Amino acid sequence: MNREVVRFGDVVRKVMNKVDPVASGIERYVAGEHMDSDDWRVRRSGSVGDGYLGPAFHVHFQPGQVLYGSRRTYLRKVAVADFEGVCANTTFVLEPATERLDPRYLLYVMSTERFHRNSISLSKGSTNPYINFSDIAPYEFELPSLDEQHRAVELLSASDTHIDSLLLLLDKSHTAARSVLREMTTGGGAGWSSMSIGDLLSLEYGRALKEEHRDGEGFPVFGSSGEVGLHSSPSVDFAPVIIVGRKGNAGSVLWSDVPCSVIDTAYFVAQRTDIDTRFLFLLLQLQDLASRSTQTAVPGLSREAVYELSVDVPPRALMTDVVMSADSFDLAERRIRDSLDAARLLRTSMLNGEVVR
Repeated sequence: MNREVVRFGDVVRKVMNKVDPVASGIERYVAGEHMDSDDWRVRRSGSVGDGYLGPAFHVHFQPGQVLYGSRRTYLRKVAVADFEGVCANTTFVLEPATERLDPRYLLYVMSTERFHRNSISLSKGSTNPYINFSDIAPYEFELPSLDEQHRAVELLSASDTHIDSLLLLLDKSHTAARSVLREMTTGGGAGWSSMSIGDLLSLEYGRALKEEHRDGEGFPVFGSSGEVGLHSSPSVDFAPVIIVGRKGNAGSVLWSDVPCSVIDTAYFVAQRTDIDTRFLFLLLQLQDLASRSTQTAVPGLSREAVYELSVDVPPRALMTDVVMSADSFDLAERRIRDSLDAARLLRTSMLNGEVVR
């Protein structure tokens, strides 16, 4: 099949329509944090009237134009908004410069691994690497006929729609699970007790990570952002263990089925009580502990803020029912995630194989 090899800069133009968003009545803006890696949709935005945007947010974009993060290109932020707005001048607004290129096909060209590798290799600067449009203008790719582009877009759009459906299903499943579990852990009557979290557990501080804690084998090491490695000997001599975020990730509740070697000072370790540990973990997850953290530059959660929470504790037989229900929900979510992983793998294969080159 005949495909013309074209230079990116010959078939794509960078749009620089400068506007004053307030004077122009534009309501929404897109910043870097509103775009997710490897996600073609802009799912979030800011409101222009919420505060000072700064002089860089003057680039006007229209629905269907491609937005590309030119800073830290290794984050692979390329997406299309379905609304009008403004973005900073560090976000490229791109569109076809010729009718031979379908704007939807342009999005997929820029989503390929080959395009990302090219941008990363050309980035300048170490702290906040960036590229200019002139850097990616020489990039070459195969431009098929419009009919072939439309077929490719149909295939990839169907894949994206399927992925979106699975993401929605996963979100609804998670919401339903929390709703049911919250209902099951809220009650009263015979055998129920009203207690504070402080009556059920004690929270001990983690300890600072050292280089020797990362020798790569054995038991998990939890750093400030989650599990970071393995170490040969555990320092928590019981399992399972509940880990509660104290700093940065304040309010997160993690679970480890095996003894942990080191748990960073960013966490509390919930010491065991005579209550079912798995039920206690679920009870903590349902408390929205993050909302009880201090709103400082680095949010922090105190032991007292957790201890003072009042909860309803059911009889042991109902605790078992709650845990079994939670396990069923977890199984359903794992199956959805497996389907999601398979759908994403297929999309990646199409994107970097025969569909787009």
